[in-house]
Amino acid sequence: MVAYIRRRFRFFFRQERGNAADIIGLFFFGYFAVVMVAFVVNFLMASLYQGDLNYAAKEEMGVMTVQNGADAESEQRFRDMIRTMGHDPNKVTFTATPRLVQRYDPLSIHYTSTYPLWAYKLLGVADETVKIDETIPGTARVLLRGGD
Repeated sequence: MVAYIRRRFRFFFRQERGNAADIIGLFFFGYFAVVMVAFVVNFLMASLYQGDLNYAAKEEMGVMTVQNGADAESEQRFRDMIRTMGHDPNKVTFTATPRLVQRYDPLSIHYTSTYPLWAYKLLGVADETVKIDETIPGTARVLLRGGD
């Protein structure tokens, strides 16, 4: 593929008069290459963003399993971790199982966010986003004794 492009460039620049089909073909090939690279980079960035949110949620689930649920500090820790990763925590909604559930009861963290797909703007589509909607399950570990 690279040899073909190199040969076309050499042919184009060696001839005295330019061929309009070659110019248009090179222009469209260049545009196609830029769009494809933009899509790959954009989807990789969205995947990394989702991975960062998933990592923060799993870290918080580790704390929640020991504390038997979430409280206001849990959400703040989750948002602080997202902020240290370089993302805007205000764009993420966070809900979790409230604190003081009994041992072996299920716990869950649910978060949603959107990630803008800026590569679509190269094709003329404005404001396309990917919705990230995940639930992280867990189980409470500590037995809470009732009042005697």
